Amino acid sequence: MKTRKILSIMLALLLVLGMSMAVFADEETDEDPNGTSAGELITEEDDDDEGEDEDATDAAPPAVTSNFVIPVPNSVVVSTQVLTVDGVVADVQPYNIDNSNYFKLRDLAALMTGTGSQFNVTYEAPNIIVTTGEAYEPQPDDLVKGEDMSATCVPSGQTMLVDGEQVDILAYNIGNNNYFQLRGLGELVGFSVDYDDATRTMIVETEGFEPGGEITGAYSADRAVTEEDLVIFEEGIEEFVENVELLIEPTLVATQIVNGTNYRFTATVTPPGLDPPYEVYVYIFQPLEGPAEFVDLVDVDDEDDEGEDDEE
Repeated sequence: MKTRKILSIMLALLLVLGMSMAVFADEETDEDPNGTSAGELITEEDDDDEGEDEDATDAAPPAVTSNFVIPVPNSVVVSTQVLTVDGVVADVQPYNIDNSNYFKLRDLAALMTGTGSQFNVTYEAPNIIVTTGEAYEPQPDDLVKGEDMSATCVPSGQTMLVDGEQVDILAYNIGNNNYFQLRGLGELVGFSVDYDDATRTMIVETEGFEPGGEITGAYSADRAVTEEDLVIFEEGIEEFVENVELLIEPTLVATQIVNGTNYRFTATVTPPGLDPPYEVYVYIFQPLEGPAEFVDLVDVDDEDDEGEDDEE
């Protein structure tokens, strides 16, 4: 009997001890609503850090989103069309993508330098930065033609900012260079784009440009003959000189852009015998493909007289 009482007392003591330990454990792990453990001291520094985190979250700019999608191109070829900027032929390498012409951004920036539509181009990953009205800083590979890279054409994945604002414009990456739609870029930076179907010429005029008498498609001003011009001259006149005993030496050349190029060479003709030399215009046509072709030979004085009659 006595033994039973002792066992009952021991069981009661063990039950009380277990309950006490459970309560103690609850107090140790209890957390307040702010995420700090009960009994943990919150210092002023901790409080300030939380405030700074909140400020950083508030200051973060919202993500810029756009529904603009550049389509995968169906057709990409090197363009054979001509570009003029303020009446001057530009020797560049555009691409025709789905029947629109695209140019390397830095090439256009180089061509616009010093005009009312000039703009600078910089890069801050992942953004292409265009600043209108600012002179362009030229790069070594500006206006340099290369091999046909049309097979590498893919939609550009970079963002374009014009004067700090994101814009939507059709652009493609070709050979690791960004090419932009000519008309779209004109609308953004401020130059006009027209097209002469007869001469297959893209006509760009910059802000404030005033044509000075020469019309697009007219012959350029006379200039010195280069080695490349001389090759075209000799090729074009080869058959003509086989049938005449004349020494014809070109001294100046002017060009006219059509579906190909017309060349007007000013040349000195030295006839056989004692007759004095005289000047002529030698007209040669260089098609887009194939050899140069002789067109005509006209005495300079005769053609100049006809021009004066037309003015009257």
